[in-house]
Amino acid sequence: MQLEKQLFSYNYNSTGNMAALIDGLDEVGPHYAEEVTQLLRILVKIKIRKIWMSRNFMKGQLEQEFQCQAYPLISFSVEYQKSFLLKFLNQKGDYVKDLANRVFELSCKYLSDRQKFHGSISVGNVTG
Repeated sequence: MQLEKQLFSYNYNSTGNMAALIDGLDEVGPHYAEEVTQLLRILVKIKIRKIWMSRNFMKGQLEQEFQCQAYPLISFSVEYQKSFLLKFLNQKGDYVKDLANRVFELSCKYLSDRQKFHGSISVGNVTG
């Protein structure tokens, strides 16, 4: 059995504390709305505690069907995204530095190999 199936089975059978993230409902044609609703009914009947959807597709219909309130998620601002990324990378410490060094080494090797086999490559001044 694959690891994913084992983890799903363990969580489903022992904890029952599961959430579902459903993406792409906005790409489903309107003639499949009933099938989507049936799928969500099944998820509600099993041990799924929360259902998250990536779009407001069928929002009103689903709120009425399941007698619940849908709440939108607000996107991160560009500044918050930058702040989060910096904090995240700072927590990783040496791992990120090692990864960056390795990427740089491989990039230099790749460019050096390209020069050997494809003639000269002119790379302009890059400043960060």
